[in-house]
Amino acid sequence: MASDAILVWDLQAVELSEWAVTWSSMGERNRSVSRPATSSPAATGDAPRGRPSGIPSAGPSSPQPLSGRGGRASDTAGSASPGDVIPGISTGGQTERGLGLRRGRRGVSTGRWIAEWLVVLTLSLLAAIGVKTYAFQAFSIPSASMSPTLELGDRVLVSKLFSARSMPDRGDVVVFRRPPDYRPGDPSAPSHLIKRVIGLPGETITSSSDRVMVDGEPLSEPWLGDDVKTLINAPIKVQPGHILVLGDNRELSEDGRFFGTIPTELVEGRAVATVWPLNRLRGL
Repeated sequence: MASDAILVWDLQAVELSEWAVTWSSMGERNRSVSRPATSSPAATGDAPRGRPSGIPSAGPSSPQPLSGRGGRASDTAGSASPGDVIPGISTGGQTERGLGLRRGRRGVSTGRWIAEWLVVLTLSLLAAIGVKTYAFQAFSIPSASMSPTLELGDRVLVSKLFSARSMPDRGDVVVFRRPPDYRPGDPSAPSHLIKRVIGLPGETITSSSDRVMVDGEPLSEPWLGDDVKTLINAPIKVQPGHILVLGDNRELSEDGRFFGTIPTELVEGRAVATVWPLNRLRGL
């Protein structure tokens, strides 16, 4: 019996020793990845206090199962490093999950970029509509009625900050909607006209010696050339809330001498500058 007991003890000691070597190698591998390497009790030969020599103390992880008496630990960790492994999820699953997250972030970034540009374009369109409706608008000159101030094909910038309640000044170049008495029923008639303000409410406009007369006094017109002649067949009385407009090219212009005075409600704005072509860029 004594020899049998000694044999059993020796076999158990050998098995515990092999188990300790396996545990020690696992602990060294884990410590080399997650924290600075330290010397193990098995390597130094110092056993923990209160335990027989050769029996390992409890570690941070469960020991790998043995294949049998005297067998080796099975390798189930794969090729992934311990720092990249999420407990409870396989390495392959983590890789697929990482790819999915990256694709998701890329999709979110693309969608956000598209949404931001749509917002920018929408705001820009609204701003352009607002500016065109309430602030400024460009008009093209369709005829030579304002020559030499404005030539055919010029583009002018018109300020719409002018209010219908305010009265334009004499000499202003204004854009206005076509009066009802100007070429009625003609589909080719322009929807807007551009002329210069000559007569103001309460004034009587006539001509004498090829010059404009305001209440019997000659009007100084520095915007006209010396050879321009103005002919008004009959006196024109400007009613309250109305203005009289004439073209600078008096011999070719169809203006207030044809359709009379116009109410200020028809005025769209005041031309402030010629913006095209560039060689004619200037203020008005």
